Amino acid sequence: MTPTQKKIISQLTENTGRHMLDSGGAYGRNWEHNQGRQFDNEPTAKLDLYYSEDRKTLEVSPTINLYHWLSDRLVYDAKLQKRFERFANTKLREDISWLKLQEIFPAWLAEREHDINGPYWGDEPYTVNTYNGESLLSQVLQYTLFTVDDTEYIALSVHGGCDIRGGYTKPVMYQCEHDSIHNEYCTIGLTVPELSAGALGSSIAPAIPEQYSCWDMMGGYLEPADNEGSWEDFIAKFKIETDTDEHYISDGVAVLDGDDIYFGINGQACQLECWTFGC
Repeated sequence: MTPTQKKIISQLTENTGRHMLDSGGAYGRNWEHNQGRQFDNEPTAKLDLYYSEDRKTLEVSPTINLYHWLSDRLVYDAKLQKRFERFANTKLREDISWLKLQEIFPAWLAEREHDINGPYWGDEPYTVNTYNGESLLSQVLQYTLFTVDDTEYIALSVHGGCDIRGGYTKPVMYQCEHDSIHNEYCTIGLTVPELSAGALGSSIAPAIPEQYSCWDMMGGYLEPADNEGSWEDFIAKFKIETDTDEHYISDGVAVLDGDDIYFGINGQACQLECWTFGC
């Protein structure tokens, strides 16, 4: 495990506290849910399915695994982290919030003869909270983007609480390509799973029909990826069944089995899954 991965896990599991008035007592807090997780063994994304029996529609909602997403994009900078901690942990700044400290840290560096810019030339450093926009990430991030002497950085806090107003981790300094931070997308596609013989009455073949191979989810929209078949046109070709005891997978039939769905295409049982790629 790399130093970056260790630091990301430490943020995901950092105790960001409890408050008697927050909802964490009923639902749990993110940092509590993350205890004991085997992050490396988890998929890069997961897919939630919402089927309307009345309208006969199937909506998909992917979630990107934050650990893998950050691991693909960030490099922990221990040297800059030490400078930030030296800057923050003083009597002068003991009453300043972590958010404010990460926002004014670049200006402190500028006073020490560093060339400081925002994420794009000529811009000032700026702060983002992913809760305020469309996001596929499994947890909310709060971060400040800036450059130090032409090196791109992110001062990153992870929301470890329950209510969004509080429960953020201490900021950590990483190097990153700023464009990659805004690039939240995943691919939804058909695969041929390794099912046991006779599972759902299917015969499993190794090929996937290319004309309906995958779609990209970005900014809340599902778009065809390298093919011309839209998601709506694809779903319209299938009769969706929810009774797995009575229905076999055959061409033109899709069987919804709990959190999974299988499409019968050309004598194959194709499972709908989602994944991400490194930036």
